[in-house]
Amino acid sequence: MTESSLELPSDQAVEVDSEEAGKDLIEQAAAQVSQAMQEFQAPLLRYAAQLLRGSPESAQDVVQEAFIKYHKALRQQQSIDNLSSWLYRVTHNLAIDHYRKEKRYDTSEDAMNQAILDEPAREPSAPCRMAHKEALRLAVEELHAMTDPQRQILMLKTLKNMTLEQIGEITGLRASTVHYHLGRALKELATRLKAKGAI
Repeated sequence: MTESSLELPSDQAVEVDSEEAGKDLIEQAAAQVSQAMQEFQAPLLRYAAQLLRGSPESAQDVVQEAFIKYHKALRQQQSIDNLSSWLYRVTHNLAIDHYRKEKRYDTSEDAMNQAILDEPAREPSAPCRMAHKEALRLAVEELHAMTDPQRQILMLKTLKNMTLEQIGEITGLRASTVHYHLGRALKELATRLKAKGAI
């Protein structure tokens, strides 16, 4: 092939190809975000509400921002190996930032507490049901009194049934550190509940 038979694309042709590729990238990103929202929006909302101590409006804001960050990451062609862990980590970080800015906690709006307390008891007698609800109320109260890393790790492990590695990806901690905090959290929660006479 001779030099004269080679045709280089004109600047205009390259520009049109770039525009088409950009449009395709935007359409693909929008489709992936839509699919991710269908799969992860509800669990992320519950997780954010738990971190924000029951504020549904704040949880919606945080999760919406997490999906916006996901869309931006896709448009910038960032590599995301584990979407679930990535979304939980981003939601976790945004919720912590939001909580630090707002620093509010209204027990009357605490959805997690209410959901736990409204859960039907399986014991047949009324005194057992009352004792069960009181123990749950105390457990939730003591959970909220714990330090952030321990409370968050305990919530991810018990409520979301995540592995230590998944929790580490979300919190940015090594699995061994997560294991340490989890053990300390369980021990502290047991001590607190014993002191209140719940166990």
